Amino acid sequence: MIAVGIAALLVMVALVIDPTTYAQSVTNGLLLFVMSVLPSMLPFFFLSGLFIASGLAARITSRTRWVGKLYHAPSDGAYVLLLSFLSGYPVGAKLTAELYEQGRIDTRGAKHLTAFTSATGPMFVLGAVAGSILHDPRAGLCILAAHYLSALLNGLFYRGKRQDYSFTPRALPPVEMDRMLWDTACNTVLGLMVAGLYITLFNVLADMANQIGLWGLLVGLLEKMGANPALSRGIIFGLTEMTRGCVELAGSGASIRIVAPLCCMLISFGGLCVALQSIAYLSKCKVNPLYYLLCKTTQGLLSLGLCFLFCLALP
Repeated sequence: MIAVGIAALLVMVALVIDPTTYAQSVTNGLLLFVMSVLPSMLPFFFLSGLFIASGLAARITSRTRWVGKLYHAPSDGAYVLLLSFLSGYPVGAKLTAELYEQGRIDTRGAKHLTAFTSATGPMFVLGAVAGSILHDPRAGLCILAAHYLSALLNGLFYRGKRQDYSFTPRALPPVEMDRMLWDTACNTVLGLMVAGLYITLFNVLADMANQIGLWGLLVGLLEKMGANPALSRGIIFGLTEMTRGCVELAGSGASIRIVAPLCCMLISFGGLCVALQSIAYLSKCKVNPLYYLLCKTTQGLLSLGLCFLFCLALP
């Protein structure tokens, strides 16, 4: 907690020293969110919220057993997986923490779930990244397929030895129609505001790291290893905030067959922005942050290879 306070103090000092530069950085982050992310995510966020609040998601997954057989995970994993794929980061980690606090899973079960239930929503990929940033819907389909398939395959690497979990069908939540629309609308607005805050904040942090020369140093190191400077810049920015990284990659001038797999890798890894949110939830389950980062690293590399193969079919 002290480290977080010190980091916040240092960022505030930087903002005071150069307010003009970072005010523009905040503006750029907000524009990135409002112009690229918000239009595509808002309607889907609300509709998926209705789907969940109606109890249909719980009903569909209430008696699902394949997750336990395939991933050696608790039966609730199907519910976590479905909501993670619908709602995006960091819903998978949040639900895993809730299950742990309810006593439905232990730390080992939380680790199993973490390996395959960490994903972003389809409208972020298809709408924000493919539509608004890459302007290539076909590449978006390749990214989405590789992203979800990499998550499912990733869970197989970390399933470990079989562990018997008692099969307890998920209780179906009562639905109050008079509150469902209002609560869903409020949750949608709050969720999107939080997403906008994180995108803007980490856009500022990325610009700060770039201004002090840290990103330039890393780009230089990658360039010496033979990497394209423009692509290296996109990857490095994306390791901080994946949306900004996709924007940088889209502006690199490289072929879509190269840009799309790299975007897919950044989306599947999630970046520091997603990692900090997820780790905060998973710490309640006593899941080691390094384990989470390892899972996301292998998922990112898997998605990179899969998306590259899928993109070979693009004209």
